[in-house]
Amino acid sequence: MIAGKKRLPQIPYRLITVALINGAVIMIVELTGSRIVAPYFGSSLYVWTAIIGSILVALSVGYWYGGRLSDRFPSERVLARILLVAAIVLLVTRLVQDVVLTVLASLNPGVLLGSILATIVLFIPTTFTLGMVSPFVAKLTMRDQKHAGEGVGLVFSAGTIGSIVGTFLTGYVLFQYIGSARIILLCVAALLLASMLLYRKKILLVQVALLIIVGVLVLQERAFGHPIRGLVLDIDSAYSRLIVSDRDVEKGTLRVLQTDALGAQSGVYVDSTELPFDYTRAFLDAAAIAADGPILLIGGGAFTVPRELAHQYPGRNVDIVEIDPVLSQVARDYFGYTVPSSHQVLHEDARTFINQSDRQYSLILSDAFQSLSPPFQLTTREAIAAKKKNLRPGGLLVMNTISRPDSDKSFLAAQYATLLQEFRYVKAYRYVASENTSENQNIFVIASDQGIPEKISPELGAELTQLNLSAAPVLTDDFAPVESLLNN
Repeated sequence: MIAGKKRLPQIPYRLITVALINGAVIMIVELTGSRIVAPYFGSSLYVWTAIIGSILVALSVGYWYGGRLSDRFPSERVLARILLVAAIVLLVTRLVQDVVLTVLASLNPGVLLGSILATIVLFIPTTFTLGMVSPFVAKLTMRDQKHAGEGVGLVFSAGTIGSIVGTFLTGYVLFQYIGSARIILLCVAALLLASMLLYRKKILLVQVALLIIVGVLVLQERAFGHPIRGLVLDIDSAYSRLIVSDRDVEKGTLRVLQTDALGAQSGVYVDSTELPFDYTRAFLDAAAIAADGPILLIGGGAFTVPRELAHQYPGRNVDIVEIDPVLSQVARDYFGYTVPSSHQVLHEDARTFINQSDRQYSLILSDAFQSLSPPFQLTTREAIAAKKKNLRPGGLLVMNTISRPDSDKSFLAAQYATLLQEFRYVKAYRYVASENTSENQNIFVIASDQGIPEKISPELGAELTQLNLSAAPVLTDDFAPVESLLNN
C-alpha cells in the first residue's frame, strides 16, 4: 500500500443508484405536475409558483423526518419500504388525479388558491415521502467516520445529477413522446425497481404486483382517467398539454383547441365555414383595412385566422410565428389548415423573431397566450418597440387582449399606457357580445402612428374612452406583473 494514498469511502453502488433515481423522480414529478394541473387551472406563473413552492415545503419536511427516522432505523430494509410507499402514493395520485382536479375546479376557487390546493392534495404526499430518501441514504453511507463528509457529499451529488437528468429527460424527450399519465407511471416503476435493489424478501409480492399493475396501466393509460366530453385529441407537446374536443352548440358541432380549462384558444365549426369567435372575425376585418402588404401573425393556435386569410386573400404573404411545432400538425389534422405557398410558418419564440426580423409588415396581429395570460415578454415597451420596427409607415398593430375593461389597475390599462409610449394613436374596443359584463374578456386593441380608421369591424362595440391611466404602470422587460394585473 502506498503511504498517503487517499482511501475512498466504500459506498454500495445500489445506494448511489437509489439517490440518482430519487433525484430524477422528484424533478420529473414536479415538471409533469404542471401539465396535470394545466387543463384545470392553467399554466400561469401562479400555477408554477404554487407547484414549486409547495413541493419545496414538502421536501424540506421530508428531509427532516427522513433524517430523524434514519437515526432510529438505519437499515436498507426500511429505506426500501419508504420507496415502496412513495411508489404506492404516486400510483394512487395517478389514479385519482382527474377526479380530484375536477372536484376542485367545480368549487371555483380561482387560479391562485386552486393551484395551491391541487398541489397540496396531489403532490405533497409523494414529495414528502421522496424527501425522506436522501437523508436516509446519507445515513447508510456513514460507515467510515473519517470519510463521512465525502460519502454524504457523494450521495447528494448523485441526487442532484439525477435531478439534472430528470429535468432534461422530461423537457426534451418525455413530454414530446410520452403523455403525462405514462410519465407518472414510469416514475412509479422506477421507484419500485429502486426498492427492489435494496430489499425484496418480505415485500417482493407487493413489488411485483405493483409492477404488473403499472405495466397494464401504461398500455391502457386512460383506464382510470376522468373523461373529457367530446374528446378528439389529448397530447403533450414540448410547450403545453393540447386538448381538442367537439361540443354540440346551437349552430352545430364546435371543435375547440384548449391548453387548459379556463377557455378555448381557437375553434371552428365542423360542418360550416363560419368563424365562431368574434375576435377572429375582427382580425380578418383588420386585414381588410390594411389591404396592401404582408401580414405577421404572432401566435398560431389552431391556425384558424391563417386558414381564413388564405381563403379570403389568396396569394397575400402571411408569416405565422408559433413557438410550438406540434400546433401546426394539430391545425392540419384537426382544423383544416394546409400551408399555402404564400404563408410561412416559423417555429420560434415571437420576441426573438421580432427582435431579429428586418421585414416590414402592413399589419401585425398578436394573439399569443399562456393560459389566459399573454407571455409577458410580448407586452413590454421593448417588445412594442420591436413590433413597431417591423411595421411599415402607417401600418397597424392589432392585439387580442384579455382583461377587465373598467379598472384603472387592469392589464388593459397597463398595456394601453405601454403602447402610448411608442405609438401616437391607440384605441381599445369591447366586443358587442360582451358589452354588458365587466369581467375579464377579450378586448380589441389597435395602435398606429398615422391614424386609426373609424370603422374597423362590426364585431366591435363601443370604444373604451374612459380609461384612467394615472395608476397604470408602463410594462418593461424589468417590470411586467402581467398575472397580477389580470386579477385586478
